[in-house]
Amino acid sequence: MSMISCGLGREAPIRELYSPREVEHLLSISHAGLYRLLGEGRLTAVKIGRATYIPRLVLERFLAELPPAKMRATPKIGVAA
Repeated sequence: MSMISCGLGREAPIRELYSPREVEHLLSISHAGLYRLLGEGRLTAVKIGRATYIPRLVLERFLAELPPAKMRATPKIGVAA
């Protein structure tokens, strides 16, 4: 079975639904950042009773749509040119 780290200090099996706290840890974002993404429609959540969850497929789509980072080369320190 595939395992992921949810950032809470333990390994967990991949699930279909994640709590907002787990998503904050998985994405390394703040509580406000998560709710900003939800408000912008970049992430969507579902309710089961009073509990809120973010589906795994929503997270996968969000991550797949992120633009690649533009990194610039940095000179090596201590190396003569």
